[in-house]
Amino acid sequence: MSAFQCPGICALGVCLLLFLASPMMAQDSPSAEPVVLNIPESALKSGLLTAHVEQVSQAVRYWLDRLGDANSDSEILAARKGLMADYNRYDSMKYQYVFAEQVAKGIGDLLKLEDLRKQINTGLVVSQIRQVPVQPALNAMLTHPNPALRLYAWQGYLRIRLLVLAQGKDYAETMYAALAKAASTEESPLVLGEAFGMFSIDSDPPRSMTAQDFEQARKRMLAILQGIWPGLCDRVGDGDAEMITCCRGGIAALRNVHDTLAADNVSSATILPMVYAMMWSAAKTLTGVEPDSPVGAALEPLLQDCENALNYVTKARKSPMTAAMSIKDPIDRGLAVLSAVQAWRETLIAGGYELDESGTAPEPSATPGTPPAGT
Repeated sequence: MSAFQCPGICALGVCLLLFLASPMMAQDSPSAEPVVLNIPESALKSGLLTAHVEQVSQAVRYWLDRLGDANSDSEILAARKGLMADYNRYDSMKYQYVFAEQVAKGIGDLLKLEDLRKQINTGLVVSQIRQVPVQPALNAMLTHPNPALRLYAWQGYLRIRLLVLAQGKDYAETMYAALAKAASTEESPLVLGEAFGMFSIDSDPPRSMTAQDFEQARKRMLAILQGIWPGLCDRVGDGDAEMITCCRGGIAALRNVHDTLAADNVSSATILPMVYAMMWSAAKTLTGVEPDSPVGAALEPLLQDCENALNYVTKARKSPMTAAMSIKDPIDRGLAVLSAVQAWRETLIAGGYELDESGTAPEPSATPGTPPAGT
C-alpha cells in the first residue's frame, strides 16, 4: 500500500471493483471491425505522416464509439482493452504522442455520460496514457463530480508530470493551476490520499530542465500542499476519522519533500510549522474523544507521525508525544498530549521557526478540549 493512500474499504473502492472487474451480464451487440493499424518503421522513428495520423484517428474513434455505444459490461471492457492495446501496439514515442492527441480530442463527450461504468473506464484510459496531450482531459477530470475520475486524474498526472515539466513554463503553469484548484476543493479522503503523491518529486530532472528550475518546480508543489494544509487541519479538528487517517499521507509527503529539498533551509521553515499545525489540531481533537473510538484510534498514529516528522527534520530526538500517548488514564493522557505539543512549540521557536500563534498550545494545566486563545 502506498504511503499516500488511505487504507480501508470505501464506497468509491467498491464501485471501482464493480465497474472494472464486472462479469459479462449481457450478450455483445454486433459491430464493425476495428481499424487495422499499419504504421511503417520509418514513420515510427522519424514522425507520422498525415495518412498515418488519419489511421490512428480512425482507430481511436472506433474504440471510443464502441465504448460510448456499449450495452453491456463486457462491451465496455472490450472497448477499453481494445483502445489500450492499440495505444501500446507500437513502442514509439512519436506514435503514442499522436495517439494521445486523438484520445484527448475525442474523450470529452464520454466523460459527460451519465453511465458511471463508461465514465470510470474512460477515466482509466486517460490515466494510463503517458503522454502530454492528455493534459486537458486530466484537467477536466480533476474537478469531475465523479470521485473515481478525480482519483484517476491525480494518478494520470503523477505519470506525466515530468513530461509536462519538460515541455516548458506554459505547460507547467497550467498543471500547477489545475492541481491547486482541484486540491483546494477536494472533499474525498481517498482522492486526497492519491493526491499527496504528487507533492514530492523525488526523480531526477528532465534533460530539458536546469537543476534550479527543477528545484523551483518542487517548491511550487510544496506551495500547493501548503495552500490546502489549513483546510486539512480543520478537517482533523472536526473529528473526521477518514480524513485523520488520510492526513498521515500528508505528513509522509512533507517528509519526502524535505528529502528532496534537504539543503534548503527555507523548505524546513515551511514544513515544520505545517507538521506542528497538524499535531496541534490532532491533539485538540484527541482531548475530546474516547481513546477507543474510531476517531481516537485514528488520531494516535497521526500524532506519532507528526512527532516522527518533527524529529526527522530537526534531528531533535525528542519524544514527549510518544511518552504522552503511553498514559492509560484518558484525562492524564489528554493533559500530557497538550504538554507535548507545548514542548514541541518551544523547541521549534527556540530553533528560529515562526509558528502561527493561533495554533499555540494551551498550558498543561488547561482542561482537555479547551481551545487556546485566538482560535
